[in-house]
Formats: sequence, C-alpha cells, structure tokens
Amino acid sequence: MLMRGGGQALLAWCCLSLVCLLLAGCYSSATASFHPGDASQLVQEITRRGATVTATVSGDTGCSDATLTDNALHLTVTTATDSTPRDVYIFTFRSTKFDASAAPIDACQAAWAQAHPGMNVTRLDIAPYRAFGADWSPSLSSTITAALTEASNLGT
Repeated sequence: MLMRGGGQALLAWCCLSLVCLLLAGCYSSATASFHPGDASQLVQEITRRGATVTATVSGDTGCSDATLTDNALHLTVTTATDSTPRDVYIFTFRSTKFDASAAPIDACQAAWAQAHPGMNVTRLDIAPYRAFGADWSPSLSSTITAALTEASNLGT
C-alpha cells in the first residue's frame, strides 16, 4: 500500500518523534545509575591484585544495624606485605540510596571502632561502595581502593 501526501508526512513525523525520544533517553541529564560487579567480581578484583581473601561473610555489618545487612560483605584479607588478617567491611548501595547511606555507615563505623579501641580505622567511599576496616597497611588500602574502583564498573 502506498501512502500519499499527508500519510507520508505523518509517518515521517512519527519516526522523527520516536528517534528524538530514544535519543533523549540515552542522553538525559539525569544522574547515571551505578552498575557495580557482584560480590564474586569484587573479591576477584581484590585477589587479582595479590591479596588473599581467607573468609567471606555476606550480611556481616560489623555493627548492630540490621538495615545494612542486605548491603554488607565482610572479608578477611591479607597482602604479601602484611600477613596479619585484616577485616574489610564493604557495603554496596543503589545510586538512589548512595548519598543517604553515609550517615548509617558513619554510625556503623563508629560503633565498630568503639568496640575495637586503639585501632586506626580506614574508610573508603567509592560509589557505589562504602568500606571500612582497621589497621590497614598502605598496601591493603591501595588494593581495596583499586578493587572497589574497578568493580564499580563491572556490572551490566
């Protein structure tokens, strides 16, 4: 069936409108969503950098805040330059919840530090991750920083 005059113009207008809507969705000014890797990819990024993960516990927050359980991963990690096992608590948040997650993680970190007096607590905030632990060596700190940075882009 051939379209004449107004029909072709209407079809062209509809196609152009659809293309504009699709492009607007792709190039919107909204904040991009985080697409982190899953827990196994995160652990893989840590071990790929020469660290050894000797224990992995999902849901262990290091504090009594049950609202953080679904976001928590507790790792016990050693590095070649520091064979003492170190705790690494990692929390993952959706892009819409990341900013609001700072206060609960601050409180959790403070509770954990209070339960472990005299330890030097390190905190990393690399969207979509927040992580903390105590007495990290420079090697462990750089390993966790690099792994979180890499893992933050591994998802789909």
